[in-house]
Amino acid sequence: MLNRSPFLIFIAAGAMELCWLYAWAAFLLYSIFKCQISFSLTGSVFLMAATVFALSKKFRWQRIYTLLLQLVILAAAYYFVIYWLRYSQNDFWDFKWFAGLIQRPKAPMEIIFLIVVGLLVITIWQRGIKSIKIPYGPENMFARFDLGIAAFVVLFIIKLLLWVKGNIIVPQPRLEYIFLAYFILSFVTIGALRYAGDGQQVFEEGFAKTGVLLSFSVVTVLIVTSLTLLFHAQLVEGARTLSVLLKESATPLAPFLIMILRAIFSHRNQAPEIKPANQANSGLDLSDLSATETSSGIIQTLMAWGLFGLVLILLLIALGLGLYFLWRYLLFRPADQNKKKRQSGTLTAWLAGLRNFLKAMLKKISSLIRSPQTGVELYGALSSWGRHSGLSRNQFETPLEYRSRLARRFPELAPPIETIIKLFNSELYGGLSLSREMLETGIKAKRQLCRPIYWPKRFWTWFVSANN
Repeated sequence: MLNRSPFLIFIAAGAMELCWLYAWAAFLLYSIFKCQISFSLTGSVFLMAATVFALSKKFRWQRIYTLLLQLVILAAAYYFVIYWLRYSQNDFWDFKWFAGLIQRPKAPMEIIFLIVVGLLVITIWQRGIKSIKIPYGPENMFARFDLGIAAFVVLFIIKLLLWVKGNIIVPQPRLEYIFLAYFILSFVTIGALRYAGDGQQVFEEGFAKTGVLLSFSVVTVLIVTSLTLLFHAQLVEGARTLSVLLKESATPLAPFLIMILRAIFSHRNQAPEIKPANQANSGLDLSDLSATETSSGIIQTLMAWGLFGLVLILLLIALGLGLYFLWRYLLFRPADQNKKKRQSGTLTAWLAGLRNFLKAMLKKISSLIRSPQTGVELYGALSSWGRHSGLSRNQFETPLEYRSRLARRFPELAPPIETIIKLFNSELYGGLSLSREMLETGIKAKRQLCRPIYWPKRFWTWFVSANN
């Protein structure tokens, strides 16, 4: 999957490198200025730098134009980061706040803040350019991995010294999450680069489909886990906001839900409680009222969390569909413009395609309805059955060898397989014309092979087989 696309290798390796860059940026900004920077903001600066340099390299721009474009985009990235960290209450397109920031006298901490943010943006920008200038490969991947490990170790030591010597605890960022994501992405990238040359993976005989499925599943789970760890802070904050919104929106619906639940779970056969006469009209029962309020609060909480879970599932489904269509769009390969275009839009081509489709459908239906009339047709039906069961006949395999291979895998079907092979050999090699009774015996053997009771074993054989 990853080894077939340099772009996907760049995404995985770039996310790996962004982990330690994001960890350092989040630590410095939070420990000094109490500002929180998101992983998406850090990744945006990194991708902008890589995109600008890749475009200039592809179109071979002159150096002066490349430098000017990089300065302009770098200034825009710096403006955006400053706005997001401190001045997001202003309008983004209103540059008055930025002009006032430059003109007005600034406190020493504000000057330090602008300098630190500028250095962080330039560092991330430089790493983004280097990711394109020196592409990720087996010869430099381990050096970049060691650099990230060293960056995390130094950061861990600094946090430990602050805690031990100065009793200073920096809760953000959660380094254990970021480091785990870095470790997972590193293994995925290094494993993909090992097969980047020829893209060949060797599986044990008979387990190619299983190996491909497991490889895809493991890589997908690892990438999703890494993204979840990297966006942990944003996901927690979004969950809190969504929970508040759902609780507020669920409050008007709580009485209706209480009525429905009471109608469902109430004991209709339970006799009503008979109160003494002196308490019949004594006024309002406060215990019942308090119980009702308590149950109402519990129902509101359950309803809010239920709606939150439903919305979260819908969002995950939408995210999965979006990633799927984005994956298809990114992996789309444009057609070769030098090839002759097909005249598929004309009426003649459309009618020809429709005719071929109908002929193929009629041939398929007739083959399913029509019974075999010769031993050769019976053997063809057996070959088709074996191919659909995951045991295709080899090119130079004799009928007896093919019979033995099928019988070893399906011993309970050895008699009908033997019957079809005997009829085929009698007709082809013995020169015998099959009688009606012999054909009926072969047709019964073919029907026995297609019984639904054997479908699970046939499917499993097809699944674990290396044959296509």
